[in-house]
Amino acid sequence: MKKISNQLYAIILFVVVVIECLAIAIMSGFNKPFVVISVLILLALGFLGYYLYRTRYLVNVKNMDKVAKTLDASDKYAMTKFPLPIIISDEDGNIVWFNALFAEDVMLGFELTDNNISQFFGAKRANEIPEEERVDTDYGGKNYSVIKNAVYSSKNDLYIYYFIDKTQVKQISKEYELSRPVVMLINVDGIDETSNLRDSEKAGYHGAVENLLETWAAENNGLMRKTDTTRFICIVEERQYKEIVAKRFEILDRVREFKYNETSTATLSIGIGKGKTLVECDDAARQAFDMALGRGGDQAAVKNEDTFEFYGGISRGVEKRTKMRTRVVASKIKKLIEGSDRVITMGHKFSDLDSVGACVAMCSASRALGKEAFIAIRRETSLATPLVTMLDDNGLGDMIITPEQAMEMVTDKTLLIVVDTHIRNLLESDELYEKCSRIVVIDHHRKVVGHIDDAEEFYHEPSSSSTCEMVAEILQYMGPKQLVGKIQAEALLSGIMLDTRNFALRTGVRTFEAAAYLRSNGVDTITVRRLFASTMENYRDKNKIVSSAQVVDDYAVSTVEFEIPNIRVVSSQAADEMLNIEGVKASFVLYAAGPTINISARSLGDVNVQLIMEKMGGGGHQTMAAAQIKTDSMAQAKQMLFAAIGGYVSDLS
Repeated sequence: MKKISNQLYAIILFVVVVIECLAIAIMSGFNKPFVVISVLILLALGFLGYYLYRTRYLVNVKNMDKVAKTLDASDKYAMTKFPLPIIISDEDGNIVWFNALFAEDVMLGFELTDNNISQFFGAKRANEIPEEERVDTDYGGKNYSVIKNAVYSSKNDLYIYYFIDKTQVKQISKEYELSRPVVMLINVDGIDETSNLRDSEKAGYHGAVENLLETWAAENNGLMRKTDTTRFICIVEERQYKEIVAKRFEILDRVREFKYNETSTATLSIGIGKGKTLVECDDAARQAFDMALGRGGDQAAVKNEDTFEFYGGISRGVEKRTKMRTRVVASKIKKLIEGSDRVITMGHKFSDLDSVGACVAMCSASRALGKEAFIAIRRETSLATPLVTMLDDNGLGDMIITPEQAMEMVTDKTLLIVVDTHIRNLLESDELYEKCSRIVVIDHHRKVVGHIDDAEEFYHEPSSSSTCEMVAEILQYMGPKQLVGKIQAEALLSGIMLDTRNFALRTGVRTFEAAAYLRSNGVDTITVRRLFASTMENYRDKNKIVSSAQVVDDYAVSTVEFEIPNIRVVSSQAADEMLNIEGVKASFVLYAAGPTINISARSLGDVNVQLIMEKMGGGGHQTMAAAQIKTDSMAQAKQMLFAAIGGYVSDLS
């Protein structure tokens, strides 16, 4: 409630007395003695109330003047004439003096009803306000920046507060922030890969999607221009961008759900950049755009300074039919190999068939090109032991060395080929990566923040089923000479079969073309199938994990509370097996590994387990992902998993 001035208080009191007098006169039938006595009593009470109110105000003023007299004359004059509103309090926060500007600008001419300084700081006590530091506060509909200084008088230790009105500055600052430009780079995916549409229909499809984009840009007061057949640039202000984020980039859903002649294949990849200048915004938008494409498209990636945010990403990656890029990449990798003194291939920690198979093929191809080549792998932690054993049995075991041995061979001309991962902290040996100056990356996993960014060639194709599929394509364009034999082809096929679960998931036209190429190299499918053989003990453990699973809303979760010798392999197999349960769209197996709880996640494609695992600090692919949680509490890890699933479901809704 606003504080009232003395004059206003007197007027209100006078009006109340007059009304009461009239009421008494009417009720008494204008009995003069009674009316006179009543009026005198009311006037006496009124003057008493005003006297008490005025006395309290005068006491405060006299108290302020009394304390002010203890200040030096020069200090008093300086504060009285100071061009800013100032107020003085004692150590307990009791107000002892303020200048005329404070009464006029801050108090707006009203009198104080509370004698403590805390009323101007949102009930914050005086001793909670730091000295000689700016403190922001709101009072009377204005924004102030307050500076507190100690004032030492002859009798008291006082504190003086300088009130700097920054209401207009704050409004200008807010308007500046809301008007900052945000650059969006947009690509329309999938239409050109639709085989059942004629060229004229594809053009009509493009036009319909373009109309959706133009409508969306107009709704958000954005400026949009077409830069290529499928690419657009859109610039909006920060105020509109906040609304777009609040609606979680609904344009992604509009385009995905749009049908043209009963065909619905189009999705959007959007890169959003924010910065201090348009140049910085554009540069950040390009980085975010590459990240959105690298994660499979159908999503928006936002880069703000050094952080990324992602929206969408629920569709499968679109397979690109053109092999032009593969041919260019193969030619460049061949030149890099030929320009090296030796080649070292390396995959990720706990290497699987896809990782080892790709390493074997690239190592053999490098040897076929006349270069010394090896595979850096730790046999004791590899999950591809059957394949490693097969290499030993066929006289190819000499190509496998430890990362420590590989580091002794590294020179300035050594080429390191990283396969089946693009994340530094997942490499078999981060030290080996640091020592090598020439690097090639070949991977199919969706791109994540913190990826390797200094490779001479970064071949990344999230629409591919596996890294072995990508390597099989590369080998076909590295020259007319046959670079791999039967064993290497079988290693590649085993990697494809692992990641596609025997050609059931994430298979495209190029997957079968790669398999056909490998089959033409003499692959024995029975030999490859034996690489997936499991021991009876592992089979029993897998069934035990599956039988203990808990199914909640299409999600199967199983926790391993017992000892299993080969837990990493068995947990992955159990997660795959749980997808065969009716109604299960995604499966998760949690198991302890030292001081962490590991999670193996699988899906049939309807659920993007990569997004769920990313919420827990992990990553992977849409149908195959994992995470490590730094806790030894299985209950806590399970609770975090259900929270991540809930967040994923909430993002979709």
